Amino acid sequence: MNGRSDLPPPFLIWQGVDLNRQWAEPHETHHPTIFALKRLMKSFVATDQLLLFCDFHGHSRKRNIFAYACETLRGPVRLRERIFPRLLADCPHFALGGCSFKVLRSKETTGRVVVWRQFATPNSFTLEASFCGADFGPGAGGHYSIAHLKEMGAAFIPALLDFTDPSQARVQQIMAELEAQFPACDDDADDNGPDDTDGPNARSGEADASDKLRRAVRGATVSRHRLAVASSSSSTKSGGVCAGGTSASSVAASKAAAASSKKGTASDHKVDAKKKKKSVEGRGSVSHGNASPRNTRSPN
Repeated sequence: MNGRSDLPPPFLIWQGVDLNRQWAEPHETHHPTIFALKRLMKSFVATDQLLLFCDFHGHSRKRNIFAYACETLRGPVRLRERIFPRLLADCPHFALGGCSFKVLRSKETTGRVVVWRQFATPNSFTLEASFCGADFGPGAGGHYSIAHLKEMGAAFIPALLDFTDPSQARVQQIMAELEAQFPACDDDADDNGPDDTDGPNARSGEADASDKLRRAVRGATVSRHRLAVASSSSSTKSGGVCAGGTSASSVAASKAAAASSKKGTASDHKVDAKKKKKSVEGRGSVSHGNASPRNTRSPN
């Protein structure tokens, strides 16, 4: 590099890595900025001074300005990750509805997820500003200008002030709203141990809370489906099911009863016919026996 010692080695220029995927184990030479920042943050954690981490990004597809965070479903810091984005929503450019709190496996080595896991802080965020502009608010239908981005940056400071306010008035108000909107499960109080916590102390290789919740929902759905299939199969074996929920055995019994009724009616008709015939024959005999005497007497 022309003898200059203040320039980086050539492999740093040509390495071409995504620095936001190097947070898990950054290399001092290959990823010097991430390595140095992470070491600085560790010193803050050691003195209990790490309040919040936020990585500022540009997003290439999703619209608006929004935040990514890491959800904690159980434990004493449950829902804490949702407070700061609500404070940012005071800015008209910030889309609270566009925020996501799911932790995807593909994001495990990003800054916010690594800080959330390794430094045990729920306040780890990525603030995203779309390259595609906004679809709501004062900048709807156009790209963000420098003025728009400055306004969003200026709104970041009042949000921090409210977040660190000694009275915690706004924080407590928002927390009460969140607890009403996302009530805790009954077993939350019993699951605060380090081995089954889905929060910042969870191990890196462990499945995140979002995946666990989605698997539980899928498992419940599959169980209900299997139960329905088993019930249907049981009904089919005992006689089948016809339209309207009537079993085949019931239909067969109805047909047999109808056939029996028809046979009984035919038999009744035959008995009635025999009785009538006998009655007619009896009447004929009586008339013949009561013939007029002049018809039966011999002539003088």
